[in-house]
Amino acid sequence: MEATTTGGQKVIFTYTQSGFVSPTGFQTYTLTVPSSTPVTYQITDGGGDYTQFTEPSGASAYMPTTVAQASGAGGLNRVTYVLKEGRTAAIIGPEPAGVSCPAAALESKELERGCRALWLKYTSKEGTTAGGEAESEWGDYEGRIASVTFVAWDPTSKKMREVPVARYAYDAQGRLRAAWDPRISPNLKTTYGYDGEAHLTALSLPGQQPFLLNYGVTATDPSRTRLLAVTRPPSHDCTWERERSSEHRGAKTLYDGSRGGYDREGLEQW
Repeated sequence: MEATTTGGQKVIFTYTQSGFVSPTGFQTYTLTVPSSTPVTYQITDGGGDYTQFTEPSGASAYMPTTVAQASGAGGLNRVTYVLKEGRTAAIIGPEPAGVSCPAAALESKELERGCRALWLKYTSKEGTTAGGEAESEWGDYEGRIASVTFVAWDPTSKKMREVPVARYAYDAQGRLRAAWDPRISPNLKTTYGYDGEAHLTALSLPGQQPFLLNYGVTATDPSRTRLLAVTRPPSHDCTWERERSSEHRGAKTLYDGSRGGYDREGLEQW
C-alpha cells in the first residue's frame, strides 16, 4: 500500500499475514484497516494521532476523510477533522464524558447536548455570486469557503443551535477580498488587496491603517515575486494608495527583505 505525505514523499507499507509493515524512516507509523464496510485505511503516528482514508465513488485513489488527535484521559483532548473531497468540512471538539459526537450526527443535525463543532461551508458552482473587482461586486466563489458555523447547545432555547461566526467574500478571480464576523453589526471587515500578478499587496484591519506589501526582484531571483518590504502609513494619514508601498509618505517599514527581515524595533514602537 502506497501513501503520499503532504510533502509529496511516497511511503510504502508492505502487507504480510500479520498486517502491514512500516518502511524504514516511518517505523513509528502503523497502517491498519479499522473497517471493511466501507473499506477504510488508517495511518496512526507514534503519538496516537491518526488519519483515515476511504475511496470516494468513481475515484482511483483513497482520500483522507477523518483526521483525529489522540484521546487523553477521558478523551478530553481529542479533536476530529471531517474531510470531504479533500477539504475540511467540519471540526468536532472534544467529547465530554458519556457523550458521543460522531460526524454522521453533525451532518444529520442530530448532535446531542455537550457536543461542539465548526461547520465549514463551501460555495458550489451554482452558488457563485462574485462578479468583479469592485467591493460592491465581491461575493461567494465556486470551491472557496463561504462561511463557518459554530454548533453547540443553547441553554436559552434548550436545543442545539447553529451560529454563523465567520463570512468570506471573493472577487471574480476567486481571490479572498474580505473576512468578517457576521455576529457584529455593522460588519467589521478585514480586507485584502492584490496587484495584477495576484500578489497580496494590502491587508486592512477594521478601523486601522493598512499594511502595504511591496514585491520586487533580488540578486538571485529576477522575477518580481519576492517580498521586499512591509510598510504602514502613520495613523494621522487618512489616505493611501494601493500602488504605493515603501514610498508612502511617512510610512514605517516593518519588514525589509533586503536587510534580512523584520524591524523588531519598528514593530514594538508601532
